[in-house]
Amino acid sequence: MAAVVSALPGLSGVPSAATVLFPALLAVFGGLLLGLQQAMNGATGAAVASPLAATWVNFAVGSIFLGLALTAKTLAGGPSGPAQPTAWWMYLGGLCGVVFIGTAAVLVRRIGVLLLGMASIAGQLAGSIVLDAVLPSGDHAPGAFTVAGALLTFAAVSIAARRTPAAKTS
Repeated sequence: MAAVVSALPGLSGVPSAATVLFPALLAVFGGLLLGLQQAMNGATGAAVASPLAATWVNFAVGSIFLGLALTAKTLAGGPSGPAQPTAWWMYLGGLCGVVFIGTAAVLVRRIGVLLLGMASIAGQLAGSIVLDAVLPSGDHAPGAFTVAGALLTFAAVSIAARRTPAAKTS
């Protein structure tokens, strides 16, 4: 519902199903993998009693995969690609990833994959709205429907966070 509300202003010129459906399906697939990753990170962190193990494994496997991909590209004689970023702040994304994975490995065991995923999305929306308002990358600021959609997401997180007490057995 929150996504529909935030997308209402853009529904006047509806694009073809192919230009919307494929990216949406990729996003759903990525979300499924993210939920699986969070569950596995939580299990890894619990097995060794430290979120650092899950964080290290994620970045070690990711680095190995990227190294293999770069090697394959180099051996195939592919184009060298764009230059690497030179400004120090452009590498903060990696630090954010380390913090996110470590935090998620701790939280997923306490609040579950669903609530962690919902809260992560709510946090992404809040951060995105702030960034678009303070440091806009396009020519339009977040509109009222976008903010309303984000607020609905926070309401959903609040509702999902309410836990019903377990039934007592005699």
